[in-house]
Amino acid sequence: MKNYTVTVILILCILMLIAGVMEKWYHRRNLKGIPIRIMVNGTRGKTSVTRLIAAILREAGIRTWAKTTGTQAAWILPDGSEQEYRKKRPVNIREQIPFIKKAKMDGAEAIVVECMALHPENQRMMAEELVQPTIGVITNVRVDHVMEIGATEAQTVRTLALSIGKDTALVCDDARFDAYTSERVDAMDEPIDPAYIESFEYPVYEDNIRLALRVARMLDIDRVTALRGMKRALPDIGMRGPFRVGKCLIINAFAANDIESSRTVFRRNVEKYKLEQVPVYVLFNNRSDREFRLQEFAPFVQELAREGASMVVTGENRNKAVRYFIRKTGIAAEKLAVPAMDWLDGISKKECAVLCIGNIANDGKQIIEALEALGGSDLCCSRL
Repeated sequence: MKNYTVTVILILCILMLIAGVMEKWYHRRNLKGIPIRIMVNGTRGKTSVTRLIAAILREAGIRTWAKTTGTQAAWILPDGSEQEYRKKRPVNIREQIPFIKKAKMDGAEAIVVECMALHPENQRMMAEELVQPTIGVITNVRVDHVMEIGATEAQTVRTLALSIGKDTALVCDDARFDAYTSERVDAMDEPIDPAYIESFEYPVYEDNIRLALRVARMLDIDRVTALRGMKRALPDIGMRGPFRVGKCLIINAFAANDIESSRTVFRRNVEKYKLEQVPVYVLFNNRSDREFRLQEFAPFVQELAREGASMVVTGENRNKAVRYFIRKTGIAAEKLAVPAMDWLDGISKKECAVLCIGNIANDGKQIIEALEALGGSDLCCSRL
Protein backbone atom coordinates (compact mmCIF):
# COMPACT_ATOMS: atom_id res chain seq x y z
CA MET A 1 0.00 0.00 0.00
CA LYS A 2 2.83 2.35 0.89
CA ASN A 3 4.61 1.69 -2.41
CA TYR A 4 1.34 2.28 -4.28
CA THR A 5 0.86 5.68 -2.60
CA VAL A 6 4.42 6.72 -3.41
CA THR A 7 3.91 5.67 -7.04
CA VAL A 8 0.68 7.70 -7.33
CA ILE A 9 2.34 10.78 -5.83
CA LEU A 10 5.31 10.40 -8.18
CA ILE A 11 3.02 10.09 -11.22
CA LEU A 12 1.04 13.16 -10.15
CA CYS A 13 4.26 15.15 -9.73
CA ILE A 14 5.44 14.13 -13.20
CA LEU A 15 2.08 15.07 -14.73
CA MET A 16 2.17 18.46 -12.99
CA LEU A 17 5.70 19.02 -14.29
CA ILE A 18 4.65 18.14 -17.83
CA ALA A 19 1.61 20.42 -17.56
CA GLY A 20 3.81 23.29 -16.37
CA VAL A 21 6.28 22.79 -19.21
CA MET A 22 3.47 22.65 -21.77
CA GLU A 23 1.81 25.78 -20.37
CA LYS A 24 5.10 27.64 -20.56
CA TRP A 25 5.66 26.50 -24.14
CA TYR A 26 2.15 27.53 -25.24
CA HIS A 27 2.48 30.89 -23.48
CA ARG A 28 5.76 31.67 -25.24
CA ARG A 29 4.21 30.67 -28.55
CA ASN A 30 1.27 33.00 -27.90
CA LEU A 31 3.63 35.85 -27.06
CA LYS A 32 5.59 35.39 -30.27
CA GLY A 33 2.33 35.58 -32.21
CA ILE A 34 1.68 39.12 -30.94
CA PRO A 35 4.32 41.40 -32.52
CA ILE A 36 3.74 44.56 -30.41
CA ARG A 37 3.96 43.97 -26.66
CA ILE A 38 3.97 47.08 -24.46
CA MET A 39 4.31 47.03 -20.67
CA VAL A 40 3.70 50.14 -18.57
CA ASN A 41 5.41 50.41 -15.18
CA GLY A 42 6.16 53.19 -12.70
CA THR A 43 4.87 54.60 -9.44
CA ARG A 44 2.06 56.84 -10.69
CA GLY A 45 0.01 57.01 -13.86
CA LYS A 46 0.38 53.41 -15.06
CA THR A 47 -3.32 52.86 -15.63
CA SER A 48 -3.81 56.20 -17.40
CA VAL A 49 -0.84 55.67 -19.72
CA THR A 50 -1.96 52.10 -20.48
CA ARG A 51 -5.39 53.39 -21.48
CA LEU A 52 -3.95 56.24 -23.59
CA ILE A 53 -1.54 54.00 -25.51
CA ALA A 54 -4.21 51.37 -26.15
CA ALA A 55 -6.56 54.07 -27.47
CA ILE A 56 -3.85 55.32 -29.84
CA LEU A 57 -3.24 51.85 -31.22
CA ARG A 58 -6.95 51.23 -31.73
CA GLU A 59 -7.29 54.55 -33.55
CA ALA A 60 -4.40 53.53 -35.82
CA GLY A 61 -6.28 50.37 -36.80
CA ILE A 62 -4.04 48.01 -34.81
CA ARG A 63 -6.04 45.23 -33.19
CA THR A 64 -5.20 45.79 -29.53
CA TRP A 65 -5.95 44.14 -26.22
CA ALA A 66 -5.06 46.03 -23.04
CA LYS A 67 -5.01 45.00 -19.40
CA THR A 68 -5.21 47.24 -16.36
CA THR A 69 -4.79 46.17 -12.76
CA GLY A 70 -5.44 47.73 -9.37
CA THR A 71 -8.93 48.52 -8.10
CA GLN A 72 -10.63 48.35 -11.48
CA ALA A 73 -8.85 45.40 -13.03
CA ALA A 74 -10.10 45.19 -16.61
CA TRP A 75 -9.40 43.81 -20.05
CA ILE A 76 -9.90 46.53 -22.64
CA LEU A 77 -11.04 44.84 -25.83
CA PRO A 78 -10.30 45.88 -29.44
CA ASP A 79 -13.58 47.82 -29.70
CA GLY A 80 -12.75 49.80 -26.55
CA SER A 81 -15.27 47.99 -24.36
CA GLU A 82 -14.12 46.68 -20.99
CA GLN A 83 -14.43 43.36 -19.22
CA GLU A 84 -13.70 42.89 -15.53
CA TYR A 85 -11.64 39.76 -15.19
CA ARG A 86 -10.67 39.44 -11.55
CA LYS A 87 -14.02 39.88 -9.78
CA LYS A 88 -13.37 38.64 -6.23
CA ARG A 89 -10.45 36.40 -7.12
CA PRO A 90 -7.14 37.20 -5.40
CA VAL A 91 -4.43 39.04 -7.32
CA ASN A 92 -2.12 36.59 -9.10
CA ILE A 93 0.75 37.48 -11.41
CA ARG A 94 -0.09 34.45 -13.55
CA GLU A 95 -3.25 36.18 -14.74
CA GLN A 96 -1.19 37.43 -17.69
CA ILE A 97 -1.34 33.91 -19.16
CA PRO A 98 -5.09 33.70 -19.86
CA PHE A 99 -5.11 37.34 -20.97
CA ILE A 100 -2.44 36.76 -23.60
CA LYS A 101 -4.07 33.50 -24.66
CA LYS A 102 -7.38 35.32 -25.24
CA ALA A 103 -5.64 38.15 -27.09
CA LYS A 104 -3.79 35.74 -29.36
CA MET A 105 -6.94 33.73 -30.10
CA ASP A 106 -8.68 36.98 -31.06
CA GLY A 107 -5.96 37.89 -33.53
CA ALA A 108 -4.40 40.68 -31.49
CA GLU A 109 -1.60 42.57 -33.18
CA ALA A 110 -0.68 44.38 -29.96
CA ILE A 111 -1.09 44.11 -26.22
CA VAL A 112 -0.66 46.91 -23.67
CA VAL A 113 -0.19 45.62 -20.13
CA GLU A 114 -0.08 47.58 -16.90
CA CYS A 115 2.68 46.01 -14.81
CA MET A 116 1.14 44.55 -11.67
CA ALA A 117 4.37 43.34 -10.08
CA LEU A 118 5.71 44.75 -6.84
CA HIS A 119 8.34 42.32 -5.55
CA PRO A 120 11.65 42.30 -7.46
CA GLU A 121 11.33 38.66 -8.51
CA ASN A 122 7.88 39.37 -9.99
CA GLN A 123 9.15 42.45 -11.82
CA ARG A 124 11.75 40.24 -13.48
CA MET A 125 9.18 37.52 -14.25
CA MET A 126 6.88 40.03 -15.97
CA ALA A 127 9.73 41.06 -18.26
CA GLU A 128 11.38 37.73 -18.94
CA GLU A 129 8.49 35.27 -18.95
CA LEU A 130 4.99 36.68 -18.78
CA VAL A 131 4.99 39.69 -21.15
CA GLN A 132 8.42 39.92 -22.79
CA PRO A 133 7.74 43.54 -23.79
CA THR A 134 9.04 44.91 -27.06
CA ILE A 135 8.43 48.39 -25.65
CA GLY A 136 8.55 49.31 -21.98
CA VAL A 137 7.25 52.52 -20.44
CA ILE A 138 8.23 53.75 -16.98
CA THR A 139 6.06 56.70 -16.01
CA ASN A 140 7.95 58.05 -13.00
CA VAL A 141 9.78 57.07 -9.83
CA ARG A 142 8.40 57.91 -6.40
CA VAL A 143 8.61 56.15 -3.06
CA ASP A 144 5.56 53.91 -2.57
CA HIS A 145 5.03 50.25 -1.59
CA VAL A 146 8.04 50.65 0.69
CA MET A 147 8.25 47.03 1.84
CA GLU A 148 8.06 45.53 -1.66
CA ILE A 149 9.80 48.06 -3.93
CA GLY A 150 12.06 50.20 -1.78
CA ALA A 151 12.25 52.94 0.84
CA THR A 152 14.24 55.35 -1.37
CA GLU A 153 14.03 56.51 -4.97
CA ALA A 154 17.34 54.79 -5.73
CA GLN A 155 15.96 51.46 -4.49
CA THR A 156 12.76 52.05 -6.45
CA VAL A 157 14.76 52.65 -9.65
CA ARG A 158 16.65 49.39 -9.14
CA THR A 159 13.43 47.44 -8.62
CA LEU A 160 11.55 48.98 -11.56
CA ALA A 161 14.58 48.40 -13.80
CA LEU A 162 14.04 44.64 -13.39
CA SER A 163 10.97 45.01 -15.63
CA ILE A 164 13.15 46.06 -18.59
CA GLY A 165 13.68 43.04 -20.83
CA LYS A 166 16.90 42.47 -22.72
CA ASP A 167 15.24 43.33 -26.04
CA THR A 168 12.96 46.07 -24.67
CA ALA A 169 13.05 49.63 -26.00
CA LEU A 170 12.35 51.86 -22.99
CA VAL A 171 10.33 55.09 -23.03
CA CYS A 172 11.15 57.00 -19.86
CA ASP A 173 12.19 60.53 -18.93
CA ASP A 174 14.36 59.43 -15.98
CA ALA A 175 18.05 59.20 -16.93
CA ARG A 176 18.80 57.00 -13.93
CA PHE A 177 17.58 54.04 -15.98
CA ASP A 178 20.48 54.49 -18.40
CA ALA A 179 22.48 52.38 -15.96
CA TYR A 180 20.22 49.44 -16.82
CA THR A 181 19.61 49.83 -20.57
CA SER A 182 21.09 51.49 -23.62
CA GLU A 183 17.68 51.55 -25.31
CA ARG A 184 16.06 54.43 -23.37
CA VAL A 185 14.37 57.31 -25.18
CA ASP A 186 12.62 60.18 -23.44
CA ALA A 187 9.46 62.06 -24.32
CA MET A 188 10.46 65.53 -23.18
CA ASP A 189 10.64 66.88 -26.74
CA GLU A 190 7.01 66.03 -27.52
CA PRO A 191 5.22 69.41 -27.84
CA ILE A 192 1.82 69.62 -26.13
CA ASP A 193 -0.77 72.33 -26.66
CA PRO A 194 -2.27 73.26 -23.24
CA ALA A 195 -5.64 73.61 -24.96
CA TYR A 196 -5.47 69.91 -25.86
CA ILE A 197 -4.98 68.95 -22.20
CA GLU A 198 -7.92 71.13 -21.19
CA SER A 199 -10.13 69.56 -23.85
CA PHE A 200 -10.38 66.25 -21.96
CA GLU A 201 -13.51 65.68 -19.89
CA TYR A 202 -11.44 64.24 -17.04
CA PRO A 203 -8.03 65.17 -15.56
CA VAL A 204 -5.05 64.17 -17.69
CA TYR A 205 -1.40 64.98 -17.15
CA GLU A 206 0.99 66.36 -19.68
CA ASP A 207 3.74 63.85 -18.85
CA ASN A 208 1.39 60.94 -19.52
CA ILE A 209 0.35 62.41 -22.86
CA ARG A 210 4.00 62.88 -23.86
CA LEU A 211 4.90 59.28 -23.02
CA ALA A 212 1.98 57.94 -25.05
CA LEU A 213 2.90 60.16 -28.01
CA ARG A 214 6.50 58.93 -27.86
CA VAL A 215 5.31 55.33 -28.03
CA ALA A 216 3.14 56.26 -31.02
CA ARG A 217 6.14 57.79 -32.77
CA MET A 218 8.17 54.61 -32.17
CA LEU A 219 5.40 52.65 -33.88
CA ASP A 220 5.20 55.10 -36.84
CA ILE A 221 1.72 56.26 -35.86
CA ASP A 222 1.19 59.83 -37.00
CA ARG A 223 0.61 62.53 -34.40
CA VAL A 224 -2.87 63.52 -35.61
CA THR A 225 -4.08 59.93 -35.25
CA ALA A 226 -2.46 59.62 -31.83
CA LEU A 227 -4.03 62.83 -30.50
CA ARG A 228 -7.43 61.82 -31.84
CA GLY A 229 -7.14 58.36 -30.34
CA MET A 230 -6.28 59.58 -26.85
CA LYS A 231 -9.43 61.68 -26.77
CA ARG A 232 -11.40 58.43 -27.14
CA ALA A 233 -9.76 56.79 -24.11
CA LEU A 234 -12.04 56.15 -21.15
CA PRO A 235 -10.66 57.14 -17.74
CA ASP A 236 -10.13 54.78 -14.84
CA ILE A 237 -12.91 54.88 -12.25
CA GLY A 238 -10.61 56.74 -9.85
CA MET A 239 -10.42 59.71 -12.24
CA ARG A 240 -14.03 59.90 -13.40
CA GLY A 241 -16.20 62.92 -12.75
CA PRO A 242 -16.70 65.50 -11.52
CA PHE A 243 -20.24 64.82 -10.35
CA ARG A 244 -22.97 67.00 -8.92
CA VAL A 245 -25.22 66.12 -5.99
CA GLY A 246 -27.74 68.89 -5.52
CA LYS A 247 -25.74 72.11 -5.29
CA CYS A 248 -22.51 70.30 -4.39
CA LEU A 249 -19.70 69.49 -6.84
CA ILE A 250 -17.90 66.19 -6.17
CA ILE A 251 -14.28 66.29 -7.34
CA ASN A 252 -12.92 62.77 -7.71
CA ALA A 253 -9.19 62.47 -7.00
CA PHE A 254 -9.35 59.13 -5.16
CA ALA A 255 -6.87 57.56 -7.58
CA ALA A 256 -4.42 60.46 -7.63
CA ASN A 257 -2.57 58.91 -4.64
CA ASP A 258 -0.20 61.86 -4.06
CA ILE A 259 -0.58 65.48 -3.08
CA GLU A 260 0.80 66.96 -6.31
CA SER A 261 -1.77 65.20 -8.47
CA SER A 262 -4.57 65.78 -5.94
CA ARG A 263 -3.77 69.48 -5.72
CA THR A 264 -3.76 69.77 -9.53
CA VAL A 265 -7.17 68.08 -9.83
CA PHE A 266 -8.62 70.27 -7.08
CA ARG A 267 -7.26 73.61 -8.28
CA ARG A 268 -8.20 72.89 -11.89
CA ASN A 269 -11.82 72.18 -10.93
CA VAL A 270 -12.03 75.14 -8.56
CA GLU A 271 -10.95 77.43 -11.37
CA LYS A 272 -13.10 75.78 -14.04
CA TYR A 273 -16.31 75.80 -11.98
CA LYS A 274 -15.58 79.05 -10.08
CA LEU A 275 -15.65 77.49 -6.61
CA GLU A 276 -13.27 79.93 -4.90
CA GLN A 277 -15.91 81.18 -2.44
CA VAL A 278 -17.80 77.96 -1.61
CA PRO A 279 -17.26 75.71 1.45
CA VAL A 280 -14.93 72.76 0.81
CA TYR A 281 -15.15 69.31 2.39
CA VAL A 282 -12.27 66.85 2.11
CA LEU A 283 -13.53 63.26 1.90
CA PHE A 284 -10.52 61.10 2.76
CA ASN A 285 -10.71 57.35 2.13
CA ASN A 286 -8.24 55.62 4.45
CA ARG A 287 -6.72 52.23 3.72
CA SER A 288 -5.03 50.40 6.59
CA ASP A 289 -2.17 49.06 4.45
CA ARG A 290 -1.49 52.51 2.96
CA GLU A 291 -1.52 54.61 6.14
CA PHE A 292 1.80 56.19 5.21
CA ARG A 293 -0.40 58.34 2.97
CA LEU A 294 -1.76 60.08 6.05
CA GLN A 295 1.66 61.68 6.44
CA GLU A 296 2.01 62.27 2.71
CA PHE A 297 -1.31 64.11 2.46
CA ALA A 298 -0.94 66.10 5.68
CA PRO A 299 0.71 69.19 4.07
CA PHE A 300 -2.06 69.46 1.45
CA VAL A 301 -4.76 68.93 4.07
CA GLN A 302 -3.17 71.63 6.22
CA GLU A 303 -3.16 73.94 3.19
CA LEU A 304 -6.87 73.31 2.67
CA ALA A 305 -7.59 73.75 6.39
CA ARG A 306 -6.04 77.21 6.27
CA GLU A 307 -8.47 78.01 3.47
CA GLY A 308 -11.39 76.96 5.66
CA ALA A 309 -11.95 73.35 4.55
CA SER A 310 -13.23 70.62 6.87
CA MET A 311 -12.73 66.86 6.59
CA VAL A 312 -14.73 63.65 6.76
CA VAL A 313 -12.90 60.29 6.87
CA THR A 314 -14.24 57.05 5.41
CA GLY A 315 -12.58 53.67 4.90
CA GLU A 316 -10.57 51.75 7.49
CA ASN A 317 -9.27 52.92 10.88
CA ARG A 318 -11.36 56.08 10.65
CA ASN A 319 -10.85 57.21 14.23
CA LYS A 320 -7.08 56.86 13.89
CA ALA A 321 -7.04 58.90 10.68
CA VAL A 322 -9.29 61.60 12.19
CA ARG A 323 -7.01 61.96 15.23
CA TYR A 324 -3.93 62.13 13.02
CA PHE A 325 -5.26 64.88 10.75
CA ILE A 326 -6.58 66.96 13.65
CA ARG A 327 -3.23 66.71 15.45
CA LYS A 328 -1.00 67.29 12.43
CA THR A 329 -3.00 69.75 10.34
CA GLY A 330 -5.51 71.44 12.63
CA ILE A 331 -8.38 70.66 10.27
CA ALA A 332 -11.88 70.14 11.65
CA ALA A 333 -12.28 66.41 11.02
CA GLU A 334 -14.75 63.66 11.86
CA LYS A 335 -15.42 60.11 10.73
CA LEU A 336 -18.19 59.37 8.27
CA ALA A 337 -20.95 57.91 10.43
CA VAL A 338 -23.67 57.45 7.78
CA PRO A 339 -23.67 56.06 4.21
CA ALA A 340 -21.68 58.35 1.94
CA MET A 341 -24.58 59.13 -0.38
CA ASP A 342 -26.75 60.12 2.59
CA TRP A 343 -24.01 62.45 3.80
CA LEU A 344 -23.60 63.99 0.35
CA ASP A 345 -27.35 64.46 0.04
CA GLY A 346 -27.37 66.15 3.44
CA ILE A 347 -24.72 68.76 2.64
CA SER A 348 -25.91 69.40 -0.91
CA LYS A 349 -28.73 71.78 -0.02
CA LYS A 350 -26.18 74.61 -0.14
CA GLU A 351 -23.46 75.22 -2.69
CA CYS A 352 -20.22 73.43 -1.76
CA ALA A 353 -17.39 71.29 -3.10
CA VAL A 354 -16.20 67.85 -1.95
CA LEU A 355 -12.65 66.77 -2.76
CA CYS A 356 -12.28 62.97 -2.68
CA ILE A 357 -8.70 61.89 -1.93
CA GLY A 358 -6.66 59.14 -0.28
CA ASN A 359 -7.36 55.89 -2.10
CA ILE A 360 -9.85 54.51 -4.62
CA ALA A 361 -10.08 51.03 -3.03
CA ASN A 362 -13.16 49.71 -1.24
CA ASP A 363 -15.21 52.69 0.03
CA GLY A 364 -13.77 55.03 -2.60
CA LYS A 365 -14.76 52.73 -5.45
CA GLN A 366 -18.22 52.21 -4.01
CA ILE A 367 -18.81 55.97 -3.71
CA ILE A 368 -17.82 56.66 -7.33
CA GLU A 369 -19.84 53.71 -8.60
CA ALA A 370 -22.87 55.01 -6.69
CA LEU A 371 -22.42 58.47 -8.20
CA GLU A 372 -22.13 56.98 -11.69
CA ALA A 373 -25.16 54.77 -11.15
CA LEU A 374 -27.25 57.83 -10.28
CA GLY A 375 -25.87 59.87 -13.16
CA GLY A 376 -28.59 61.35 -15.33
CA SER A 377 -31.39 60.33 -12.93
CA ASP A 378 -33.78 62.71 -11.22
CA LEU A 379 -32.86 61.36 -7.78
CA CYS A 380 -29.96 63.54 -6.72
CA CYS A 381 -26.94 63.09 -8.86
CA SER A 382 -25.78 63.88 -12.36
CA ARG A 383 -22.43 63.92 -14.05
CA LEU A 384 -21.26 67.30 -15.32
